This record gives sequence, structure tokens and C-alpha cells, in this order.
Amino acid sequence: MFKTSLLLTLVILSNALANVAMKLTSQLDGSLLNKLLQWQLWLIFVCFGVSFLAFIELLKYIPLNIATSFIAVQYAVIIFVSWFFFNEKITMGQLAGIALIIIGIAIVGYFNSNS
Repeated sequence: MFKTSLLLTLVILSNALANVAMKLTSQLDGSLLNKLLQWQLWLIFVCFGVSFLAFIELLKYIPLNIATSFIAVQYAVIIFVSWFFFNEKITMGQLAGIALIIIGIAIVGYFNSNS
């Protein structure tokens, strides 16, 4: 259980960091070729690579449909990360969506544990 939770957390956080790096890369001046030389772009590749490999490892322990359902929390994480790092506003619609995601994950988790 601990390994599953650790892998799930790694997938979510590395994906969130990759999204932050994408936003940072989008704010760089210069051509696409110039951006290829910047650390922000390479951080995207590293983070998505870590997320990808952790997800593959996670699938050894839980079914794909459950893993994908739990990883949906990354959408909520990215909303809060965007607010924290980039001062992006959080709307009531986004908060309602986050609540629905959490409720959905709880339902999936509950019915998975009872099967």
C-alpha cells in the first residue's frame, strides 16, 4: 500500500512540475530553437519521463482504470500550483470541479475497496 501511494504521489507531483515547467518555457523569449537550449524545456522532459515510468510501475500494483481515476487529482493540484506560482485566479467553477473530482475519486476508491 505504501509503495502504491508513493508511486501515485510521484506521478501526480512530477506531472504538476512538468506543467509548471511548460508555463515557464512559454514565457521565455526567443525562437523554438532557442528554447531547446533552456533548462525549463529539459525539465519538462525529465518530469514527464519520471511520471511516465512511475505510472508504469504503479500499474503493477493496481488496475489501469483505478490508477487513472486516482491520477485525476492532478487536475486539482495543477489549479492550486498555477494559483501559487503564477498568481492565476481560481474560479468557483474550478472549485466545484475540484470537489467533483475528489468525490469521484472517493467513490472509485470506496467501491474498489469493497469489491
